[in-house]
Amino acid sequence: MAKQSFGNSFREALWETHGKKCFHCSHELLFADMEVDHIVPEHLHHGEPETRLAALTEIGLPPDFDILGHENLAPSCGKCNGEKSGSILIGRSAAIALTRIGRSLPTLKVNLQKSRDGKALDDMLRLLSQSVEKGRFTNEQFLKRYMKVFANTEQAQAPDLNIRNFEVGKIFNKTKSPGFTDHARRSMERRGLMASDIAETILRNLSNGTLTAAKVRGQSNQYLVHGADNLKVVFAVFKDTIVVLSVFEDMG
Repeated sequence: MAKQSFGNSFREALWETHGKKCFHCSHELLFADMEVDHIVPEHLHHGEPETRLAALTEIGLPPDFDILGHENLAPSCGKCNGEKSGSILIGRSAAIALTRIGRSLPTLKVNLQKSRDGKALDDMLRLLSQSVEKGRFTNEQFLKRYMKVFANTEQAQAPDLNIRNFEVGKIFNKTKSPGFTDHARRSMERRGLMASDIAETILRNLSNGTLTAAKVRGQSNQYLVHGADNLKVVFAVFKDTIVVLSVFEDMG
Protein backbone atom coordinates (compact mmCIF):
# COMPACT_ATOMS: atom_id res chain seq x y z
CA MET A 1 0.00 0.00 0.00
CA ALA A 2 1.31 3.45 -0.96
CA LYS A 3 2.45 5.65 1.90
CA GLN A 4 3.17 8.86 0.01
CA SER A 5 0.15 11.15 -0.15
CA PHE A 6 -0.61 13.74 -2.79
CA GLY A 7 -2.81 16.82 -2.63
CA ASN A 8 -5.33 17.62 -5.34
CA SER A 9 -3.15 20.47 -6.61
CA PHE A 10 -0.27 18.12 -7.42
CA ARG A 11 -2.54 15.38 -8.75
CA GLU A 12 -4.26 17.84 -11.07
CA ALA A 13 -0.95 19.22 -12.34
CA LEU A 14 0.41 15.71 -12.99
CA TRP A 15 -2.79 14.68 -14.75
CA GLU A 16 -2.73 17.81 -16.92
CA THR A 17 0.96 17.35 -17.76
CA HIS A 18 0.39 13.90 -19.25
CA GLY A 19 -2.59 14.89 -21.35
CA LYS A 20 -5.22 13.57 -18.92
CA LYS A 21 -4.29 10.03 -19.96
CA CYS A 22 -2.90 6.98 -18.24
CA PHE A 23 0.89 7.03 -18.56
CA HIS A 24 1.00 3.29 -19.26
CA CYS A 25 -1.94 2.48 -21.56
CA SER A 26 -2.58 6.01 -22.93
CA HIS A 27 -6.32 5.71 -22.39
CA GLU A 28 -8.33 8.80 -21.42
CA LEU A 29 -8.35 9.17 -17.65
CA LEU A 30 -10.89 10.99 -15.50
CA PHE A 31 -9.30 13.05 -12.76
CA ALA A 32 -11.38 11.31 -10.12
CA ASP A 33 -10.09 7.91 -11.31
CA MET A 34 -6.42 8.86 -11.51
CA GLU A 35 -3.85 7.12 -9.31
CA VAL A 36 -0.25 8.26 -8.89
CA ASP A 37 2.21 5.54 -9.84
CA HIS A 38 5.83 5.31 -8.73
CA ILE A 39 7.79 3.97 -11.72
CA VAL A 40 10.49 2.72 -9.35
CA PRO A 41 8.31 1.11 -6.65
CA GLU A 42 7.76 3.17 -3.53
CA HIS A 43 8.38 0.20 -1.24
CA LEU A 44 12.08 0.33 -2.17
CA HIS A 45 12.32 3.77 -0.58
CA HIS A 46 11.01 2.42 2.72
CA GLY A 47 12.87 -0.90 2.56
CA GLU A 48 16.41 -2.03 3.27
CA PRO A 49 19.15 0.22 1.81
CA GLU A 50 20.96 -2.77 0.31
CA THR A 51 17.84 -3.90 -1.56
CA ARG A 52 17.16 -0.38 -2.81
CA LEU A 53 20.73 0.10 -4.00
CA ALA A 54 20.71 -3.22 -5.84
CA ALA A 55 17.43 -2.37 -7.60
CA LEU A 56 18.60 1.10 -8.61
CA THR A 57 21.88 -0.29 -9.91
CA GLU A 58 20.04 -2.90 -11.97
CA ILE A 59 17.90 -0.19 -13.55
CA GLY A 60 20.96 1.98 -14.16
CA LEU A 61 20.06 4.73 -11.71
CA PRO A 62 22.34 6.52 -9.25
CA PRO A 63 22.19 5.56 -5.55
CA ASP A 64 20.66 8.93 -4.65
CA PHE A 65 17.76 8.67 -7.11
CA ASP A 66 14.69 10.18 -5.40
CA ILE A 67 11.99 7.52 -5.54
CA LEU A 68 9.48 9.97 -4.03
CA GLY A 69 10.47 12.80 -6.38
CA HIS A 70 8.57 14.20 -9.34
CA GLU A 71 10.96 12.43 -11.72
CA ASN A 72 9.50 9.08 -10.63
CA LEU A 73 5.76 9.86 -10.65
CA ALA A 74 3.17 9.29 -13.35
CA PRO A 75 -0.65 9.30 -13.62
CA SER A 76 -2.15 5.85 -13.96
CA CYS A 77 -5.51 4.19 -14.27
CA GLY A 78 -6.40 1.74 -11.54
CA LYS A 79 -6.03 -1.27 -13.86
CA CYS A 80 -2.46 -0.44 -14.93
CA ASN A 81 -1.39 0.59 -11.47
CA GLY A 82 -2.87 -2.58 -10.00
CA GLU A 83 -1.20 -4.84 -12.56
CA LYS A 84 2.16 -3.18 -12.04
CA SER A 85 1.73 -3.05 -8.26
CA GLY A 86 5.13 -3.09 -6.53
CA SER A 87 7.02 -4.77 -9.36
CA ILE A 88 10.00 -3.24 -11.14
CA LEU A 89 9.70 -2.63 -14.88
CA ILE A 90 11.81 -5.15 -16.79
CA GLY A 91 14.77 -4.37 -19.05
CA ARG A 92 14.88 -0.94 -20.61
CA SER A 93 11.22 -0.27 -19.79
CA ALA A 94 12.04 1.60 -16.58
CA ALA A 95 14.68 3.76 -18.29
CA ILE A 96 12.29 4.59 -21.14
CA ALA A 97 9.50 5.46 -18.72
CA LEU A 98 11.77 7.65 -16.60
CA THR A 99 13.09 9.40 -19.72
CA ARG A 100 9.52 10.22 -20.74
CA ILE A 101 8.82 11.61 -17.29
CA GLY A 102 12.05 13.61 -17.35
CA ARG A 103 11.01 15.30 -20.60
CA SER A 104 7.67 16.25 -19.04
CA LEU A 105 9.15 17.89 -15.91
CA PRO A 106 9.28 21.46 -17.34
CA THR A 107 5.59 21.22 -18.22
CA LEU A 108 4.83 19.79 -14.78
CA LYS A 109 6.59 22.77 -13.22
CA VAL A 110 4.37 25.16 -15.19
CA ASN A 111 1.23 23.24 -14.27
CA LEU A 112 2.21 23.15 -10.60
CA GLN A 113 2.42 26.93 -10.68
CA LYS A 114 -1.05 27.03 -12.23
CA SER A 115 -2.31 24.79 -9.44
CA ARG A 116 -0.77 27.07 -6.82
CA ASP A 117 -2.42 30.00 -8.54
CA GLY A 118 -5.63 27.97 -8.39
CA LYS A 119 -5.58 28.38 -4.64
CA ALA A 120 -6.63 31.95 -5.39
CA LEU A 121 -10.06 30.57 -6.24
CA ASP A 122 -10.53 29.24 -2.70
CA ASP A 123 -9.56 32.57 -1.17
CA MET A 124 -11.60 34.54 -3.69
CA LEU A 125 -14.77 32.54 -3.09
CA ARG A 126 -14.25 32.75 0.66
CA LEU A 127 -13.99 36.53 0.46
CA LEU A 128 -17.05 36.68 -1.79
CA SER A 129 -19.13 34.70 0.70
CA GLN A 130 -18.00 36.97 3.53
CA SER A 131 -18.88 40.08 1.53
CA VAL A 132 -22.33 38.70 0.72
CA GLU A 133 -22.94 37.80 4.36
CA LYS A 134 -22.05 41.34 5.43
CA GLY A 135 -24.46 42.72 2.83
CA ARG A 136 -21.80 44.99 1.39
CA PHE A 137 -20.87 43.31 -1.88
CA THR A 138 -20.11 45.51 -4.88
CA ASN A 139 -17.50 44.90 -7.56
CA GLU A 140 -15.52 47.98 -6.54
CA GLN A 141 -15.57 47.25 -2.81
CA PHE A 142 -14.59 43.62 -3.35
CA LEU A 143 -11.69 44.49 -5.65
CA LYS A 144 -10.33 46.93 -3.08
CA ARG A 145 -10.56 44.31 -0.37
CA TYR A 146 -9.06 41.61 -2.59
CA MET A 147 -6.11 43.77 -3.55
CA LYS A 148 -5.53 44.81 0.04
CA VAL A 149 -5.26 41.17 1.04
CA PHE A 150 -3.36 39.72 -1.92
CA ALA A 151 -1.56 42.45 -3.84
CA ASN A 152 1.78 43.94 -2.94
CA THR A 153 2.26 47.71 -2.62
CA GLU A 154 3.52 48.27 -6.15
CA GLN A 155 0.64 46.34 -7.69
CA ALA A 156 -1.89 48.14 -5.51
CA GLN A 157 -0.65 51.47 -6.88
CA ALA A 158 -0.81 50.33 -10.51
CA PRO A 159 -3.04 47.26 -10.51
CA ASP A 160 -2.86 44.71 -13.30
CA LEU A 161 -5.94 42.54 -12.96
CA ASN A 162 -4.30 39.36 -14.17
CA ILE A 163 -4.56 36.79 -11.38
CA ARG A 164 -1.01 35.55 -11.97
CA ASN A 165 0.38 38.99 -11.16
CA PHE A 166 -0.97 38.87 -7.62
CA GLU A 167 1.41 37.97 -4.86
CA VAL A 168 0.72 34.46 -3.60
CA GLY A 169 2.69 34.44 -0.40
CA LYS A 170 1.71 33.96 3.20
CA ILE A 171 -2.04 33.66 2.79
CA PHE A 172 -2.09 31.36 -0.24
CA ASN A 173 0.40 28.86 1.11
CA LYS A 174 -1.76 28.33 4.18
CA THR A 175 -4.82 27.48 2.13
CA LYS A 176 -5.78 24.66 -0.20
CA SER A 177 -7.49 24.44 -3.53
CA PRO A 178 -11.28 24.11 -3.30
CA GLY A 179 -13.08 20.83 -3.72
CA PHE A 180 -15.21 20.18 -6.80
CA THR A 181 -18.28 18.02 -7.29
CA ASP A 182 -18.22 15.53 -10.17
CA HIS A 183 -20.63 17.81 -12.04
CA ALA A 184 -18.31 20.81 -11.71
CA ARG A 185 -15.23 18.75 -12.60
CA ARG A 186 -16.86 17.38 -15.77
CA SER A 187 -17.81 20.89 -16.84
CA MET A 188 -14.21 22.01 -16.35
CA GLU A 189 -12.87 19.01 -18.25
CA ARG A 190 -15.15 19.73 -21.22
CA ARG A 191 -13.75 23.24 -21.41
CA GLY A 192 -10.15 22.30 -20.63
CA LEU A 193 -10.13 24.56 -17.56
CA MET A 194 -8.30 24.51 -14.25
CA ALA A 195 -9.22 26.27 -11.02
CA SER A 196 -6.92 29.18 -11.86
CA ASP A 197 -8.90 29.80 -15.08
CA ILE A 198 -12.11 30.19 -13.09
CA ALA A 199 -10.40 32.60 -10.70
CA GLU A 200 -9.17 34.66 -13.64
CA THR A 201 -12.65 34.78 -15.17
CA ILE A 202 -14.16 35.93 -11.87
CA LEU A 203 -11.50 38.60 -11.49
CA ARG A 204 -12.03 39.79 -15.07
CA ASN A 205 -15.77 40.13 -14.39
CA LEU A 206 -15.02 42.03 -11.19
CA SER A 207 -12.73 44.43 -13.03
CA ASN A 208 -15.39 44.99 -15.68
CA GLY A 209 -18.09 45.54 -13.08
CA THR A 210 -20.18 42.68 -14.49
CA LEU A 211 -20.13 40.29 -11.52
CA THR A 212 -23.01 39.66 -9.13
CA ALA A 213 -22.81 37.57 -5.98
CA ALA A 214 -25.66 36.44 -3.73
CA LYS A 215 -26.80 33.61 -1.49
CA VAL A 216 -28.72 30.75 -3.06
CA ARG A 217 -32.32 31.09 -1.94
CA GLY A 218 -33.23 28.59 0.74
CA GLN A 219 -29.62 27.50 1.32
CA SER A 220 -27.75 28.79 4.35
CA ASN A 221 -24.27 27.98 3.09
CA GLN A 222 -24.51 28.19 -0.72
CA TYR A 223 -23.63 31.16 -2.92
CA LEU A 224 -24.09 32.08 -6.57
CA VAL A 225 -21.56 34.09 -8.58
CA HIS A 226 -22.81 35.25 -11.98
CA GLY A 227 -21.26 37.32 -14.73
CA ALA A 228 -20.25 37.64 -18.36
CA ASP A 229 -18.14 35.04 -20.22
CA ASN A 230 -20.87 32.47 -19.58
CA LEU A 231 -19.83 32.57 -15.92
CA LYS A 232 -22.01 30.95 -13.28
CA VAL A 233 -20.40 29.47 -10.19
CA VAL A 234 -22.34 27.90 -7.34
CA PHE A 235 -20.30 27.03 -4.27
CA ALA A 236 -20.85 25.98 -0.69
CA VAL A 237 -18.92 26.85 2.46
CA PHE A 238 -18.46 24.05 5.00
CA LYS A 239 -16.44 25.49 7.89
CA ASP A 240 -12.88 25.50 6.52
CA THR A 241 -13.74 23.96 3.15
CA ILE A 242 -15.00 25.51 -0.07
CA VAL A 243 -16.78 23.12 -2.43
CA VAL A 244 -17.58 24.25 -5.98
CA LEU A 245 -20.93 22.72 -6.94
CA SER A 246 -21.15 23.92 -10.55
CA VAL A 247 -19.17 26.12 -12.91
CA PHE A 248 -20.26 27.99 -16.04
CA GLU A 249 -23.55 27.77 -17.82
CA ASP A 250 -24.17 25.08 -20.40
CA MET A 251 -24.30 26.63 -23.83
CA GLY A 252 -27.24 25.94 -26.06
